[in-house]
Amino acid sequence: MLAFNDLYNISQGIFLAFKNNSKQRQLSVGHSDKVRQRFRYLFPSRFETYTKENFVLTCLYICFKKAPSSFDRFLEILKDIDFNKDVMVFKDSVKNYKHYIVTDVNYIRENYGSGSKEILFSEYNNNKIHFYTLWFYLKYNNINTFGYIEQIQINKLKILFLYLTFSEQSLSYIQELFKESSLLS
Repeated sequence: MLAFNDLYNISQGIFLAFKNNSKQRQLSVGHSDKVRQRFRYLFPSRFETYTKENFVLTCLYICFKKAPSSFDRFLEILKDIDFNKDVMVFKDSVKNYKHYIVTDVNYIRENYGSGSKEILFSEYNNNKIHFYTLWFYLKYNNINTFGYIEQIQINKLKILFLYLTFSEQSLSYIQELFKESSLLS
């Protein structure tokens, strides 16, 4: 069970990380009690029963997929969020990333033969591949030059990946998968 201070710190920390393009993971903030109390009654009580993992994923989903421009807007989205419909799909894609990367790599190979930055961004923007497939493709191909819109997307991905962790074994597996599929330069 999460106390209000936990809910506030997690949600405000993640929101500020995305808003400020933070280079560090934030799960707490140093706001005064007066500032915190202003938001106390805006938090839906159902989130007190969430696990920390599910609440963090909910906040990541909102900031990554919905991109609220203010914390008040973040809370409005939070009130209306359907965990089973929205966040569980996101959670499933995060938990089963290996399966989805294999599916995405096969999709790129079957439709294009090989990949390029332009192809992967296009397919990502058309919801044909997942965010981590794009991320790892760019990472393992050492691609660092982006247009304006691409840079905005990359900044959001960088922040998201501050909160998602992968074991060395998983990273090796992903890199090997890209090598075998000819998606590595």
